[in-house]
Amino acid sequence: MGGKTFFKRSAVQSNIVTHIAPARPGSGPPLRDITPVVTSFSQLRVVKGAGSTGADIMKKVAGDYSPLSYLQAAICYHLLNTHPGMESNSVIDESYVEVLRSFDLWPFGDIARSLNPLFFRDSLGHPVVVFFTYHRAARETIVKHVHRFNREGYSLKYGSRTWAVHNRSQLSLKRIK
Repeated sequence: MGGKTFFKRSAVQSNIVTHIAPARPGSGPPLRDITPVVTSFSQLRVVKGAGSTGADIMKKVAGDYSPLSYLQAAICYHLLNTHPGMESNSVIDESYVEVLRSFDLWPFGDIARSLNPLFFRDSLGHPVVVFFTYHRAARETIVKHVHRFNREGYSLKYGSRTWAVHNRSQLSLKRIK
């Protein structure tokens, strides 16, 4: 594992203004035009004629295979599949944590690892994107999101895990090995 690329929080934001608001799917698989969501990211495009839905929807997404394109594809995956509580503005980085700290809104204290979005290739050559999200619902939580892409294309496997929880005076950090 080498060649890590760190990003800032702003890299996960869509960077092209689209004039068609993307429709959110219901409880079933997304059976709609994904073009407005995908084309709102500069490094991504929709593959014409690729017939896939549900978990395989990322087979319709293509890009330039840069680290930024994989980061954008990971966020696009969440937007297309509407994972609960996952919006691109909930992704955090170290500068965002510093802003929260300066307003005394960061309950987790010092964290030893970097919270910046990260891209690397694993030992088998698969592109991997890791980022953390911060949620302030009933209890404040940090969730780690791991996206492992196929070696060719943008199909991926996704996993997430609660990494830290702050519930009033109680703090619990979970280390992922």
